[in-house]
Amino acid sequence: MSRFRARSASQESALPPRPLWVDLRRGRALLRPYRRRYLLGLSALSLVNLSNVLAPLLLAIAIDIIAVSATGGELRPPLLLGYLGVELEGMSFGAALIGFFALHGLANVLRYPMVMAIAMPSYRVSQDLRNALVGRLLALPRSFYDRARSGELMSRATADINAVRMMFGPGVMIAIDTAQLITMVLVLMFALDWQLTLVTLLPLPIIAWVTQRLSGAEYRRFEAVQGDIGKLAERARESYGAIRIIQGFAREDDELRRFIQSSQSLLNKNLRLARVDSVFEPTLGLMLGLSMAALVVFGAMGIAEGQTSLGTFVAFLFLVGHLSGPMVGVGWAVTLLQRGRASLHRIDELLHKPTREGQNGSEATPTVTSTTMLVEGEARAEVKGELRVRGLRFRYPGTEAEQGGFELCIDDLLVPAGSSLGIMGGVGSGKSTLLRLFARLYEAPPGTLFIDGVSLDDWPLAQLRRVLQLVPQDPNFFSDSVARNIILGVSPSRATVEGVHRAARAALLDDDVRGFPEGYETLLGERGVDLSGGQRQRLAVARVLALLRSGEAETLRVLLLDDASSALDGVTEDALLRSLETELRGCTRVIVSHRVKAVANCAQLIVLREGRVVEQGSHAELLAKGGEYAAVAAQQLTLSEPSLGSSKPPAGASDD
Repeated sequence: MSRFRARSASQESALPPRPLWVDLRRGRALLRPYRRRYLLGLSALSLVNLSNVLAPLLLAIAIDIIAVSATGGELRPPLLLGYLGVELEGMSFGAALIGFFALHGLANVLRYPMVMAIAMPSYRVSQDLRNALVGRLLALPRSFYDRARSGELMSRATADINAVRMMFGPGVMIAIDTAQLITMVLVLMFALDWQLTLVTLLPLPIIAWVTQRLSGAEYRRFEAVQGDIGKLAERARESYGAIRIIQGFAREDDELRRFIQSSQSLLNKNLRLARVDSVFEPTLGLMLGLSMAALVVFGAMGIAEGQTSLGTFVAFLFLVGHLSGPMVGVGWAVTLLQRGRASLHRIDELLHKPTREGQNGSEATPTVTSTTMLVEGEARAEVKGELRVRGLRFRYPGTEAEQGGFELCIDDLLVPAGSSLGIMGGVGSGKSTLLRLFARLYEAPPGTLFIDGVSLDDWPLAQLRRVLQLVPQDPNFFSDSVARNIILGVSPSRATVEGVHRAARAALLDDDVRGFPEGYETLLGERGVDLSGGQRQRLAVARVLALLRSGEAETLRVLLLDDASSALDGVTEDALLRSLETELRGCTRVIVSHRVKAVANCAQLIVLREGRVVEQGSHAELLAKGGEYAAVAAQQLTLSEPSLGSSKPPAGASDD
């Protein structure tokens, strides 16, 4: 597994950039629901830019009117107005100045709707992506989480989503603003004086070359930074989650050293990214300064020779000043767009992962939630709960036969409806694997597992979850009250206090909870860390019983107990199993355990070794055979445990 994880990480960090046209098509699809509002914002942006560009033209006219009145010369309109046939005979200095300020005022009034109309869709898109990402993560198979890193997933759901929002918000706005403003300014500058414009634009090819060279580096280095953010978050999560083990073995200094190494790696990659960012602005500023210097020199010469009017020269100063924003905006827009593209690529990587995985790690058809549905009549039929295994051959994704990896092989196994099956075997023999396959945490080959004669992969997942419940050995809990953890699967409309208490009593947990500081309203620590092992397991059982009490799982016919009482003492375990037998009368039960007492009363027993069934029969039959089961039973009966008929635990007995 470690080899597979290392290989996955290396492949992930080497993802090539997607073609630009793919990202454009993806962005258009994301913005389609909000295209009207987005287009409204872009229209306002166009009007803002048009007002800003035309304002210097009126200023040029106003200055030329003053100059003509002072020198007595002839007032000549700018070439652009001459091309359009506009005469200035009726134009006054005041009218030109008022027009100049009016255009500036209009531009500033339109900025608010411009920003809001573009910003809101970007937030909506980020929300859509976040919801889609979490929905995909909830649907991905267990095999994905066997090799995924929680910190990396959290990074994609936070930092990457924010980078995408910045791309669709400020990034797109600045990019379009830059393109529009540069185009409009250049058109007006050429219309005013094409010779002076060519001189001013001499540094432009250098700007294009620098932008092209640095944009690719921005993409690659930002993707590397985002990857390291995920690794650092995972390192911190592992440290916090294992704090008791770290402190118990006095490894605080070692863990801090490892965290510092990860943090230093992130710092180094951030510095490499910062070097790229730091080149943009100084380069663009230098080129802009050269343009301004050329304008001043050649403009002054044109005024002296009478080829350029004073108003045109002043207008050029304003227009080149307008170019300063777009020139700096080019760097920022490239930064935001490339970072957003890299983050969107990382997000799409998860969104496009299949929710169903084939054997040996191959990707099968998505999705597990959209597999073949039972026909309407069969879906409503009464479920009996008969389990059958036929010709099962299963390997965990990513394990190869030539590497000697584990393989579960069961040719034929039948558990009649309402009956019970006990499974024993050594560590790694396949006991939990079989239960996970029936619960569809992993996908078994089609046509190998059956409920009531219907192949498991033909069951709708929602119905399967009502028919079958799995209680794991190490259950997970949320940082919430005991009561809310018990009714996790119960709809709020059906949850009742009495139902919670009855489920807890049936799971032998009620006395423990009443001893907590706030009873059922006691808040649990992260993952239920403040509960004992036995309390955690009984709380997991209470969850299933709460479903039954509320009517949410009225069709529950199969209960899988994956060593779910291993942390209990023998007497408590025996009492819990008897309580479950009463509560789940008529349900098929599959019990995995290392204790003979936990499975002795099952109608059928199997013993697994290295994924194969080596013994099968009833408790009495297996004892009579004198095989592995009999040896384990003889060994356990010699231990100082209370007898099967005992009803009280010995003094000092613990569920830990």
